[in-house]
Order: sequence, then structure tokens, then C-alpha cells
Amino acid sequence: METRKLIKFGNASHVISIPGQWVKKNNLHKGDLIYFEENGSNELIISPEKKESKKEEKEITIVIEKQTLHTLQREIVSTYINDHKVIRIIGDNLSKYSVDIRELINNLVGLEIIEQTQNRIVANDFIDIEKISIVDIIRRVDITIRAMMSDAIRTSEKDLYESIYNRDQDVNRLTILIYRACKYFIEHKQESVGFGPTDYFRFWTVAENMERIGDEIKRSARFLRDIKLSKNKMTEIMGMYTKMEKYYLQIMNSFYKRNKELLLESGVNRDEIMKSLENFLNKNYAVKYVPNIVEKLKSIGNFGHSIVKTMIYN
Repeated sequence: METRKLIKFGNASHVISIPGQWVKKNNLHKGDLIYFEENGSNELIISPEKKESKKEEKEITIVIEKQTLHTLQREIVSTYINDHKVIRIIGDNLSKYSVDIRELINNLVGLEIIEQTQNRIVANDFIDIEKISIVDIIRRVDITIRAMMSDAIRTSEKDLYESIYNRDQDVNRLTILIYRACKYFIEHKQESVGFGPTDYFRFWTVAENMERIGDEIKRSARFLRDIKLSKNKMTEIMGMYTKMEKYYLQIMNSFYKRNKELLLESGVNRDEIMKSLENFLNKNYAVKYVPNIVEKLKSIGNFGHSIVKTMIYN
């Protein structure tokens, strides 16, 4: 192993000398380009030429036999996450599921149906996964969840459940795209974007818990729409919902800043909210929908705590 001294060059750059033997071996001359790639382990790979990797275009055929609709849907989502560019679904009883299959495919980002017959559906994927910014998609999911929480707090005054439900569908489809991107980058070692396997694991887990938070917001909104409480009691439960909203915002702001101190502080806030929810439940357990709403708010807090642990432990 040879060593080279790092030399300051200008205000922001540094240089090292390259072994002459390597330059000669690769037939390089003054002015030639060399290529650097970060491998995600604080290492730089230097190459004499740009490596063009041919991307495999995977195709798959799903044969409908005795699957339930639920099993079939899971299978289609699995092929999507595993980056199949062409998905063929065939079977004599395809017409039985065709409407649901079309709806599912239309909800998968970048996937479009290009052919459909009585016993055959062909979908092509038109998304370039290598151009996906996972952090940007997480931000989009986060913005959607923030809006859902804000509307859920107001849904006892105005029925906003339908709007919340539709945005939860957006959260679901974007979360699946995040899963797909994370899996692709891990498998293809696409670490030159500045992230390594640990980052992709973190993104996957954060997105998974955000999607669960979205589900609980949707469910709590359904109960908040129908609950009958006195004005004071409603103000009290909305106050706890607002505190849970602030807890979620604190977590996500910490995620973007990678601020572990703020994440640790959020745990104290969560404990206080959980205690308030338990006290409210004990006093109003017999009121219809109160146990349901408290349960959903607790779940939001728990899924938020899972995000905190993912960030702290990795």
C-alpha cells in the first residue's frame, strides 16, 4: 500500500499525486480525464474510464390460477418493487379481477397498462429509478401527512374525511416507490449519490412508519367525524391531537437535520402526550369512539417513536 500526502489547492480543493506506474499502465497522459466514485464507505474509487453498466430490463409473467384478489395484488406490488419493467398478467378468469388490477396498476408510480384483452394485461414501467431522489419523495409524503393531520384536527367541525382518505392513497403509492428505490440502490450498490446501505435501510424504515402514521390519521378522522362530545371535551382531545402533530413535526425536522439531540428530546414530549391520552381515556372510556381515537393517537406516537429509534440507532 502506497501513501500520498494531501495538499491544499486553492480555497476549497485538495490534491494528491497519482502513482506514475498506474498512469503508465492505463496509458494516461496530461489532460486525460479520470473518474472518481464514492462507494459509501468513505472510500473513493478512481477509474481511467467511465464505467457504463448496462441495466437489466426484467420482465415477469403472473399466471392467475387460484389466487385470491389480495394475494394477486401483493404479487403485483412485489414485482413492481423488484424493478420489473414489463409485467404480464394472464389467466382465463382475468376478467374477474380486471377492474381491481387496473386500479392497482394506476396507483403504482410510473406503471402504465399498454395492452389489455379478455385474458391478458400487460403493464410497462416508464420510471427511471436511478433518477429518483428518495429524500425528496419522503418530503412529499411528509407534506401530505402534515396536511392530513391538520385536516383531521378540523374534521369534527367540517367533514374532511374523504379528502384525508384520498391523500392517504397518495402516501401509500409514494411509500411503495420509496421501497422500490431503496431496494434497487442497495442491490445495485448505487452509492455514488452519497448514501450507503445503512441510509437506504433508514429511509425504508422511516417511510414504512410514515405510511402507518398516515393510516392512523385516516382512521382517527373517521371516528372524529362521528363522535359526540361536549365542547370542552372536544377541545381537550383536539389539544392532545395538536400536541401529537407537533411531536410528529419535531421528529421529521430532526430527521432532515440529522439532529439526534432533538430526537432524544422528542421522547420526553411523547411520554407526556401518552400520559395525557391515558388520563383522558380513563375518564371517558364509556363514550362512543373515544377508545378508538385514543388508540389511533397512541399508535401515531408509537410509529413516530419507531422513526426516532431508527435515526438514533443507525
